[in-house]
Amino acid sequence: MFNKTKRIRTTTGRKNFEANPLKSFYLEKESLSSLYNTRLSFYESPPISEITLEDFEQWAIDRSKVLIEIESCLARNKTMKEMIGELKPLLAKHLPLSAFNGKNEDQVVSERIKDHYSHFILRLAFSRSQELRDRFVKAEIALFKIRYISLLTNSEQAEFLKTLNIDFDPVNDREKQEFSDQLYDSNYANILFHLKSNIDSNSGIQVNNQLIKQQFAKEHFIKVEFDSVMESVSNRSVFLRNGYAYIMASQSMGLLVNEFSKKLSSALVRTAYIYPRLDEDDRLLPILNHLSSNYTSIEYQPEYASRGGESGDINAESITTEPIMKHFPLEMKYLMKAVMRENHLKYLGRTQLTLFLKGIGLSVDESVKFFCKWFTMNGKLTQEKFYKEYKYNIRHCYGLEGSRINYKPWDYATILAKPKPGRNEYHGSIFRDLKPEALVNELKEAGITDQYDLTVILDDCAKGNYIIAITRVFEILHKDELDNSKFKFEGSNIVHPNLWFDRSRQLERQSSEQKVESDSKK
Repeated sequence: MFNKTKRIRTTTGRKNFEANPLKSFYLEKESLSSLYNTRLSFYESPPISEITLEDFEQWAIDRSKVLIEIESCLARNKTMKEMIGELKPLLAKHLPLSAFNGKNEDQVVSERIKDHYSHFILRLAFSRSQELRDRFVKAEIALFKIRYISLLTNSEQAEFLKTLNIDFDPVNDREKQEFSDQLYDSNYANILFHLKSNIDSNSGIQVNNQLIKQQFAKEHFIKVEFDSVMESVSNRSVFLRNGYAYIMASQSMGLLVNEFSKKLSSALVRTAYIYPRLDEDDRLLPILNHLSSNYTSIEYQPEYASRGGESGDINAESITTEPIMKHFPLEMKYLMKAVMRENHLKYLGRTQLTLFLKGIGLSVDESVKFFCKWFTMNGKLTQEKFYKEYKYNIRHCYGLEGSRINYKPWDYATILAKPKPGRNEYHGSIFRDLKPEALVNELKEAGITDQYDLTVILDDCAKGNYIIAITRVFEILHKDELDNSKFKFEGSNIVHPNLWFDRSRQLERQSSEQKVESDSKK
């Protein structure tokens, strides 16, 4: 993607260093530990030490993968509990924030450094326009909520609140005991809701008054000026005394989110004024432009391509049969129908389809055989002419001709970046390129007939949220398999046609295995 080199860049008047991103940090380890003494942060202090260009890019990409998934969950109206479940493996892989256990200080500090830097890198990348700033703030707020709820214990939440410049007072044990009846009554509904939301319905645990009292005993309370939580005051769901509202530390989310949103929005506007100064920086500007322009894409390596082999059941004849084609994403079915109907595809459509078929495991010889069969079917093209005019292009896609580049199957970001199809062209994405009536026909043919589903998909397309529309279609068509699947995929966004194919087949295999297992127990 970018020119990466391990060579040390030597610049006059600039400090140069070895490629260890934490080297300068550990020279002042004591001050570093105090800087990252809590798992969460409002990111008020920008990082000032140097990191390598490779880490600059990779850390930002890792964070953007998490924010992309959050944006997808928000667009599909996922509940906070569902979002936490979907984001947990992704956060553990790309943005872990471990708790300090007395022995893992180096790991904890390195994780918090990455979190700190990646936030500020993306803050720089997404400061350029109001639309990008709004998307970034929305996703970062959701990330903050997810971490605050799922990572921090009650004591960590109270400790985190102490580090913020927010006007509040912790309620000590004596004061909590003095007003225990009032605090219990005003927070009964909140505790009940918290327990019901976090206890698995299959666990057999019953939420009763005894369990609520046990949870109340564990809670820490803070008091803030009552006008900071006017919504709770108007709902009569908070204890008031001497102009202060007493709230549970675990229920201080609204207070924190408002403060976090206000500070981040203000900081992004200030960052926007700094961005033009990077115009002459040939190291950072390409990375930042890539991060913001390809925000909806995560690199995906097709299942069979990543193995370096071919699938045994994928050949020139089988790819047109129902057992295989039912796993094709809609735009690839559209291309397949076009080649079988027209007995021809123009260059972009031919390349898009060839690379997809390569990604699902079709060998180069079988690919030549497939296109030769359909291009010569109506008699307008002889085999000799096909080999002369089209065989080279197919072999070139497989890296066997010309510059011998082993081209990857196109992801949706690449497909959407290509020119829109003209007359007698079928490449691109039907979610962007077809008129609403034609798209509805394709969706109905695929099996989506519910009017609400059709309306929501068309609305996503009208807003330009094509990845979300594609993901929504996949989830509707595979609803039963997804509901019954024991395996949770890393990231729900369908960002690549071959990811659709691989997941569809994987779900089918899991369903078959579960059926065999169920039958064997009978």
